[in-house]
Amino acid sequence: MTTGLFAILPAHLMRSMAGEYDNECIAMAAMLLTFYLWVRSLRSAGSWPIGVLTGLAYGYMVSTWGGFIFVLNMVALHAAVCVLADWLRGRYDASLLWAYSLFFVVGTAIATCVPPVGWTPFKSLEQLMALLVFIFMWALHFSEILRRRADFPIRSTKALRIRARVFMITCGVLVLAAALLAPQGYFGPLSSRVRALFVQHTRTGNPLVDSVAEHMPTSADAFWSYFHICLPGSLLGFFATLFLCFARYHHGKSFVLLYYLVAYYFSTKMSRLMLLSGPAAVVLTGNILGGVIDLSVDSLFLPPGVCEDGGKGQMKGRHKQRDPAERAETRIAIAWKKMCRRRPFFAAAVVGALLVLGGHALLTSGYREHCHRFAEAVSGPQIIMQAQLRTGEIIMLDDYYVSYLWLRNN
Repeated sequence: MTTGLFAILPAHLMRSMAGEYDNECIAMAAMLLTFYLWVRSLRSAGSWPIGVLTGLAYGYMVSTWGGFIFVLNMVALHAAVCVLADWLRGRYDASLLWAYSLFFVVGTAIATCVPPVGWTPFKSLEQLMALLVFIFMWALHFSEILRRRADFPIRSTKALRIRARVFMITCGVLVLAAALLAPQGYFGPLSSRVRALFVQHTRTGNPLVDSVAEHMPTSADAFWSYFHICLPGSLLGFFATLFLCFARYHHGKSFVLLYYLVAYYFSTKMSRLMLLSGPAAVVLTGNILGGVIDLSVDSLFLPPGVCEDGGKGQMKGRHKQRDPAERAETRIAIAWKKMCRRRPFFAAAVVGALLVLGGHALLTSGYREHCHRFAEAVSGPQIIMQAQLRTGEIIMLDDYYVSYLWLRNN
């Protein structure tokens, strides 16, 4: 479901159509591969060696597009959120540290070999967040070793004191290093394109960035044009995934939610960055559609006797085989399955109504036709574009072509 939506999503076609070839066309595959491998490295306690592959994918991303800064900070931000989530749940996961360390070390080593990048991962303010997360995660690991030696509960006051001391020492060392290096001009400033994400785009100080239309904020009509049914679908999927994440936390779910929020914010600031929001939008839309289909199949074809035991016997048999994050079904799912067995006709009516309404909405939304028209519009040459007036008349916009002719002749 998600693959089909993403294949023809206008936000993806804007950089992957013939005639729209750009570095982003290649970088999108590298970016999604990096994100997938990062989430995969966090699936279980023994998955952390996949962090090496995550670093290799990130290195490939660095060599393709300057948007690698988004990928680097996205992974670093998610790692920090995972650490906080684990602490709130009263646990510490060392595999998260190993996975992030492998990603950061391997990825940064490859990035420094790319000529335009060089040693900027250790100098650029845009990339220092990943380095800080790396340092503080190791500081947290050291404090965890001290806590275990002292045999204190992970969320006790004494454990917090140990962590506070370690973090204070770490912060002191970092502040001292920054105070020594900053006067020498070691740290580079934020680039104009990054500043445009946080200030008004006409005030970045770079005429090239300020004058490009793609660097302007995104309008509401543009969101519908580039996402269509995935726009409301992603909103529904976001809240559904958020609810499931609270009911049963999983690193993969938290990454999708965080990715959607960050990409959506940047998309509102710069229209060209809607490209980044496309994968998150279709994943959330696919989750909500796939969830309805799975619910329908389970409700109509669930074997007898599954719900009569209240799910307890089934869960006891699977408890030792499944990951802790996936051991227990939510109470809502169990209650729904019980109701399906007690009132099968009512459940079938509800499922049938959901399928009919969902199928009708998908077929009548015109998503495929909209994507097809968009693909035809963007597959032409860049300097001559086809447009349609309100009267239905097809015109050719050749302003760029005429301008280039004037420059050549004058």
